[in-house]
Amino acid sequence: MADQWAKIEANVVDRIAKVPRAASIVIGNRVIKRSPVDTGRFRGNWFTWINEESEGALLPVTKSLQIGDTLGFTNNLPYSLPLEFGHSDQAPSGMVRVSVADWQLVVSKMIKGLTK
Repeated sequence: MADQWAKIEANVVDRIAKVPRAASIVIGNRVIKRSPVDTGRFRGNWFTWINEESEGALLPVTKSLQIGDTLGFTNNLPYSLPLEFGHSDQAPSGMVRVSVADWQLVVSKMIKGLTK
């Protein structure tokens, strides 16, 4: 009986740990898709890091995300802040703020999916 409970616990912990990873990918992809495009340089210049700044692509970096980690998503081009604050007709509300505002909804939907 104890072995069964241990297996159930491990399964639940594993499923719960996948939620922040999956939600991070969803939100990161929304930021990228909402990024305005002229030459494509800005959209292609998003980098992801965990706990400390290091450059990496969204999907490989989020695979190592653990509960308690800090995930960062950055674009180091000098015009990234003006674009975020409305200096583009393609993204007048920015990309990051509107995507991060979706976080709780994305997480809630994923948690509901765990119970199915």
